[in-house]
Amino acid sequence: MGPKIEIIPPQQLVEEFSEFLRQAGNSPATIRNRHGDITALIRWSEARNGQSFATQEFVAADIDEYRKWLFSKFKVTTANRRLTTLNVFLKWAAAKRIIKRQLPGLRHLSQPDKCPSLPHTLDATELNRLLELVESSGDLKEIVAIRLIIDCGLRVSELCALKWDDVIVANDKGVVTLGPPTSIKLIAVPLPDKTRVALAALWASRSPSASPNVLNGRTGPISRRAIEMLVSRWARKAGLQTVTPKVLRRSFMLDLIRSGVDPRLITLWAGNEITELARRYGSIELRAPSTTYKF
Repeated sequence: MGPKIEIIPPQQLVEEFSEFLRQAGNSPATIRNRHGDITALIRWSEARNGQSFATQEFVAADIDEYRKWLFSKFKVTTANRRLTTLNVFLKWAAAKRIIKRQLPGLRHLSQPDKCPSLPHTLDATELNRLLELVESSGDLKEIVAIRLIIDCGLRVSELCALKWDDVIVANDKGVVTLGPPTSIKLIAVPLPDKTRVALAALWASRSPSASPNVLNGRTGPISRRAIEMLVSRWARKAGLQTVTPKVLRRSFMLDLIRSGVDPRLITLWAGNEITELARRYGSIELRAPSTTYKF
Protein backbone atom coordinates (compact mmCIF):
# COMPACT_ATOMS: atom_id res chain seq x y z
CA MET A 1 0.00 0.00 0.00
CA GLY A 2 1.13 3.53 -0.71
CA PRO A 3 1.33 6.30 1.83
CA LYS A 4 -1.94 7.46 3.34
CA ILE A 5 -3.35 10.54 1.65
CA GLU A 6 -4.39 13.40 3.92
CA ILE A 7 -7.73 14.98 3.01
CA ILE A 8 -8.04 18.65 3.95
CA PRO A 9 -11.16 20.80 3.46
CA PRO A 10 -10.69 23.38 0.66
CA GLN A 11 -10.68 26.51 2.85
CA GLN A 12 -8.21 24.99 5.29
CA LEU A 13 -6.11 23.83 2.34
CA VAL A 14 -5.81 27.37 0.98
CA GLU A 15 -4.96 28.82 4.39
CA GLU A 16 -2.28 26.18 5.08
CA PHE A 17 -0.77 26.78 1.64
CA SER A 18 -0.73 30.54 2.28
CA GLU A 19 0.96 29.98 5.63
CA PHE A 20 3.60 27.83 3.93
CA LEU A 21 4.26 30.69 1.48
CA ARG A 22 4.60 33.17 4.36
CA GLN A 23 7.08 30.94 6.18
CA ALA A 24 9.03 30.50 2.94
CA GLY A 25 9.54 34.27 2.80
CA ASN A 26 7.26 35.13 -0.11
CA SER A 27 6.18 38.76 -0.44
CA PRO A 28 2.63 39.79 0.58
CA ALA A 29 1.79 40.41 -3.11
CA THR A 30 2.95 36.92 -4.12
CA ILE A 31 1.00 35.33 -1.27
CA ARG A 32 -2.11 37.30 -2.21
CA ASN A 33 -1.83 36.31 -5.88
CA ARG A 34 -1.22 32.63 -5.16
CA HIS A 35 -4.02 32.53 -2.59
CA GLY A 36 -6.34 33.91 -5.28
CA ASP A 37 -5.06 31.50 -7.93
CA ILE A 38 -5.68 28.41 -5.79
CA THR A 39 -9.08 29.71 -4.66
CA ALA A 40 -10.02 30.18 -8.32
CA LEU A 41 -8.79 26.66 -9.14
CA ILE A 42 -10.97 25.20 -6.38
CA ARG A 43 -14.02 27.13 -7.65
CA TRP A 44 -13.37 25.84 -11.19
CA SER A 45 -13.06 22.22 -10.01
CA GLU A 46 -16.15 22.35 -7.81
CA ALA A 47 -18.24 23.93 -10.58
CA ARG A 48 -17.02 21.28 -13.03
CA ASN A 49 -17.58 18.27 -10.78
CA GLY A 50 -20.42 19.39 -8.55
CA GLN A 51 -18.64 18.34 -5.37
CA SER A 52 -16.14 19.60 -2.80
CA PHE A 53 -12.57 19.96 -4.05
CA ALA A 54 -10.21 17.04 -3.42
CA THR A 55 -6.60 17.60 -4.48
CA GLN A 56 -5.79 14.00 -5.39
CA GLU A 57 -8.96 13.66 -7.49
CA PHE A 58 -8.12 16.92 -9.27
CA VAL A 59 -4.62 15.62 -10.08
CA ALA A 60 -5.97 12.28 -11.29
CA ALA A 61 -8.82 13.55 -13.45
CA ASP A 62 -8.85 17.28 -14.12
CA ILE A 63 -5.37 18.73 -14.26
CA ASP A 64 -5.00 18.59 -18.07
CA GLU A 65 -8.46 20.06 -18.60
CA TYR A 66 -7.66 22.86 -16.18
CA ARG A 67 -4.51 23.74 -18.11
CA LYS A 68 -6.45 23.82 -21.40
CA TRP A 69 -9.13 25.99 -19.78
CA LEU A 70 -6.54 28.47 -18.51
CA PHE A 71 -5.11 29.05 -21.98
CA SER A 72 -8.54 29.33 -23.57
CA LYS A 73 -9.75 31.84 -20.98
CA PHE A 74 -6.80 34.09 -20.12
CA LYS A 75 -3.86 35.86 -21.68
CA VAL A 76 -0.70 33.77 -21.86
CA THR A 77 1.01 35.70 -19.05
CA THR A 78 -1.95 35.21 -16.69
CA ALA A 79 -2.35 31.53 -17.55
CA ASN A 80 1.37 30.91 -17.07
CA ARG A 81 1.32 32.68 -13.71
CA ARG A 82 -1.52 30.46 -12.55
CA LEU A 83 0.37 27.39 -13.74
CA THR A 84 3.40 28.52 -11.74
CA THR A 85 1.18 28.79 -8.68
CA LEU A 86 -0.23 25.32 -9.35
CA ASN A 87 3.27 23.85 -9.69
CA VAL A 88 4.28 25.33 -6.33
CA PHE A 89 1.02 24.15 -4.77
CA LEU A 90 1.41 20.56 -6.04
CA LYS A 91 5.02 20.38 -4.85
CA TRP A 92 3.84 21.50 -1.40
CA ALA A 93 0.90 19.08 -1.51
CA ALA A 94 3.20 16.17 -2.31
CA ALA A 95 5.45 17.06 0.64
CA LYS A 96 2.35 17.20 2.87
CA ARG A 97 1.09 13.87 1.47
CA ILE A 98 -2.06 15.51 0.20
CA ILE A 99 -1.33 13.91 -3.18
CA LYS A 100 0.36 10.56 -3.78
CA ARG A 101 3.51 11.80 -5.47
CA GLN A 102 5.14 14.93 -6.80
CA LEU A 103 4.27 15.57 -10.44
CA PRO A 104 6.52 16.96 -13.17
CA GLY A 105 6.08 20.71 -13.53
CA LEU A 106 3.20 21.69 -15.82
CA ARG A 107 4.49 23.12 -19.09
CA HIS A 108 4.02 26.81 -19.71
CA LEU A 109 2.89 28.18 -23.05
CA SER A 110 5.26 30.54 -24.83
CA GLN A 111 4.01 33.90 -26.09
CA PRO A 112 4.36 33.14 -29.83
CA ASP A 113 2.01 30.15 -29.51
CA LYS A 114 -0.94 32.41 -28.76
CA CYS A 115 -2.10 35.44 -30.71
CA PRO A 116 -2.49 38.52 -28.50
CA SER A 117 -6.02 39.68 -27.90
CA LEU A 118 -6.95 42.69 -29.97
CA PRO A 119 -7.88 46.01 -28.36
CA HIS A 120 -11.61 46.66 -28.14
CA THR A 121 -12.85 48.78 -31.07
CA LEU A 122 -16.12 49.34 -32.90
CA ASP A 123 -16.59 48.49 -36.55
CA ALA A 124 -18.11 50.88 -39.13
CA THR A 125 -21.63 49.48 -38.68
CA GLU A 126 -21.53 49.98 -34.91
CA LEU A 127 -20.10 53.49 -35.21
CA ASN A 128 -22.75 54.48 -37.75
CA ARG A 129 -25.51 53.09 -35.53
CA LEU A 130 -24.20 55.13 -32.61
CA LEU A 131 -23.86 58.30 -34.70
CA GLU A 132 -27.33 57.98 -36.22
CA LEU A 133 -28.87 57.59 -32.78
CA VAL A 134 -27.06 60.64 -31.40
CA GLU A 135 -27.94 62.69 -34.51
CA SER A 136 -31.62 61.80 -34.10
CA SER A 137 -31.65 63.43 -30.66
CA GLY A 138 -30.95 66.88 -32.11
CA ASP A 139 -28.75 67.73 -29.09
CA LEU A 140 -25.98 69.75 -30.75
CA LYS A 141 -23.58 69.59 -27.80
CA GLU A 142 -23.76 65.82 -27.60
CA ILE A 143 -23.58 65.41 -31.38
CA VAL A 144 -20.43 67.57 -31.47
CA ALA A 145 -18.84 65.71 -28.54
CA ILE A 146 -19.41 62.26 -30.06
CA ARG A 147 -18.38 63.32 -33.57
CA LEU A 148 -15.17 65.00 -32.41
CA ILE A 149 -14.09 61.68 -30.87
CA ILE A 150 -15.27 59.36 -33.65
CA ASP A 151 -14.43 61.57 -36.64
CA CYS A 152 -11.37 63.40 -35.32
CA GLY A 153 -9.98 61.19 -32.58
CA LEU A 154 -9.90 63.85 -29.87
CA ARG A 155 -8.98 62.80 -26.35
CA VAL A 156 -11.36 63.53 -23.47
CA SER A 157 -8.88 66.09 -22.08
CA GLU A 158 -8.77 67.82 -25.47
CA LEU A 159 -12.57 67.97 -25.63
CA CYS A 160 -12.73 69.50 -22.15
CA ALA A 161 -10.17 72.16 -23.08
CA LEU A 162 -11.35 72.86 -26.65
CA LYS A 163 -12.17 76.55 -27.27
CA TRP A 164 -13.83 78.23 -30.21
CA ASP A 165 -10.52 79.89 -31.03
CA ASP A 166 -9.21 76.40 -31.75
CA VAL A 167 -11.87 75.79 -34.42
CA ILE A 168 -10.98 76.95 -37.94
CA VAL A 169 -13.10 76.82 -41.13
CA ALA A 170 -12.88 78.08 -44.69
CA ASN A 171 -14.56 77.27 -47.99
CA ASP A 172 -16.52 74.30 -46.66
CA LYS A 173 -13.42 72.90 -44.99
CA GLY A 174 -12.25 73.03 -41.39
CA VAL A 175 -9.82 71.88 -38.73
CA VAL A 176 -9.45 71.92 -34.98
CA THR A 177 -6.03 72.87 -33.65
CA LEU A 178 -4.65 70.99 -30.67
CA GLY A 179 -1.81 71.84 -28.34
CA PRO A 180 -0.78 74.65 -25.95
CA PRO A 181 -1.21 78.14 -27.48
CA THR A 182 2.54 78.83 -27.08
CA SER A 183 3.60 75.55 -28.68
CA ILE A 184 5.25 75.48 -32.10
CA LYS A 185 3.94 71.95 -32.57
CA LEU A 186 0.22 72.66 -32.92
CA ILE A 187 -1.65 69.81 -34.59
CA ALA A 188 -4.39 70.63 -37.09
CA VAL A 189 -6.97 67.83 -37.27
CA PRO A 190 -9.30 67.92 -40.30
CA LEU A 191 -13.05 68.22 -39.72
CA PRO A 192 -15.27 65.94 -41.81
CA ASP A 193 -18.29 67.70 -43.31
CA LYS A 194 -20.89 66.49 -40.79
CA THR A 195 -18.68 67.38 -37.84
CA ARG A 196 -17.97 70.83 -39.30
CA VAL A 197 -21.71 71.44 -39.89
CA ALA A 198 -22.56 70.37 -36.33
CA LEU A 199 -19.89 72.71 -34.92
CA ALA A 200 -21.21 75.58 -37.04
CA ALA A 201 -24.76 74.95 -35.79
CA LEU A 202 -23.56 74.86 -32.18
CA TRP A 203 -21.65 78.13 -32.72
CA ALA A 204 -24.76 79.76 -34.18
CA SER A 205 -26.90 78.67 -31.23
CA ARG A 206 -24.65 80.14 -28.50
CA SER A 207 -25.36 83.46 -26.80
CA PRO A 208 -22.93 86.39 -27.17
CA SER A 209 -21.90 86.07 -23.52
CA ALA A 210 -21.35 82.32 -23.68
CA SER A 211 -18.19 80.59 -22.51
CA PRO A 212 -15.25 80.49 -24.93
CA ASN A 213 -15.23 76.70 -24.53
CA VAL A 214 -16.92 74.64 -27.23
CA LEU A 215 -18.45 72.18 -24.76
CA ASN A 216 -19.82 73.35 -21.44
CA GLY A 217 -21.51 71.88 -18.40
CA ARG A 218 -23.85 73.63 -15.99
CA THR A 219 -21.18 75.59 -14.17
CA GLY A 220 -18.26 75.75 -16.61
CA PRO A 221 -16.36 73.71 -19.19
CA ILE A 222 -17.63 70.16 -19.59
CA SER A 223 -15.99 67.70 -17.22
CA ARG A 224 -14.17 64.51 -18.05
CA ARG A 225 -16.78 62.52 -16.14
CA ALA A 226 -19.62 64.14 -18.09
CA ILE A 227 -18.08 63.10 -21.41
CA GLU A 228 -17.50 59.54 -20.20
CA MET A 229 -21.12 59.29 -19.02
CA LEU A 230 -22.38 60.80 -22.27
CA VAL A 231 -20.53 58.23 -24.37
CA SER A 232 -21.60 55.34 -22.13
CA ARG A 233 -25.27 56.43 -22.20
CA TRP A 234 -25.47 56.65 -25.99
CA ALA A 235 -23.55 53.41 -26.45
CA ARG A 236 -26.02 51.56 -24.23
CA LYS A 237 -28.92 53.01 -26.21
CA ALA A 238 -27.25 51.72 -29.38
CA GLY A 239 -26.92 48.26 -27.85
CA LEU A 240 -23.12 48.48 -27.50
CA GLN A 241 -21.31 47.21 -24.43
CA THR A 242 -18.25 48.56 -22.57
CA VAL A 243 -17.80 51.56 -24.85
CA THR A 244 -15.68 54.43 -23.53
CA PRO A 245 -14.23 57.54 -25.18
CA LYS A 246 -10.94 55.62 -25.49
CA VAL A 247 -12.71 52.87 -27.45
CA LEU A 248 -14.13 55.46 -29.86
CA ARG A 249 -10.73 57.14 -30.26
CA ARG A 250 -9.07 53.77 -30.82
CA SER A 251 -11.69 52.96 -33.47
CA PHE A 252 -10.83 56.22 -35.25
CA MET A 253 -7.12 55.36 -35.24
CA LEU A 254 -7.78 51.83 -36.43
CA ASP A 255 -9.76 53.21 -39.36
CA LEU A 256 -6.72 55.28 -40.33
CA ILE A 257 -4.46 52.26 -40.02
CA ARG A 258 -6.70 50.17 -42.23
CA SER A 259 -6.70 53.00 -44.76
CA GLY A 260 -2.95 52.53 -45.09
CA VAL A 261 -1.83 55.81 -43.53
CA ASP A 262 1.75 55.84 -42.21
CA PRO A 263 1.65 55.75 -38.37
CA ARG A 264 4.84 57.80 -38.16
CA LEU A 265 2.92 60.82 -39.45
CA ILE A 266 0.62 60.92 -36.45
CA THR A 267 2.92 59.73 -33.70
CA LEU A 268 3.42 63.30 -32.46
CA TRP A 269 -0.34 63.71 -32.24
CA ALA A 270 -1.45 60.32 -30.98
CA GLY A 271 1.67 59.50 -28.97
CA ASN A 272 2.35 55.92 -27.92
CA GLU A 273 -1.34 55.03 -28.16
CA ILE A 274 -0.87 54.25 -31.84
CA THR A 275 2.14 51.98 -31.44
CA GLU A 276 0.33 48.80 -30.42
CA LEU A 277 -2.45 49.24 -32.96
CA ALA A 278 0.05 49.90 -35.75
CA ARG A 279 2.15 46.91 -34.74
CA ARG A 280 -0.86 44.63 -34.94
CA TYR A 281 -2.69 46.03 -37.94
CA GLY A 282 -0.28 47.85 -40.17
CA SER A 283 -0.09 51.46 -40.78
CA ILE A 284 -1.71 56.23 -40.44
CA GLU A 285 -1.59 60.41 -42.12
CA LEU A 286 -3.41 63.51 -41.25
CA ARG A 287 -3.86 66.08 -43.97
CA ALA A 288 -5.28 69.50 -43.15
CA PRO A 289 -6.68 72.10 -45.57
CA SER A 290 -4.08 74.64 -46.59
CA THR A 291 -6.31 77.74 -46.40
CA THR A 292 -8.15 78.37 -43.13
CA TYR A 293 -10.04 81.07 -41.26
CA LYS A 294 -11.27 81.15 -37.70
CA PHE A 295 -14.93 81.35 -36.68
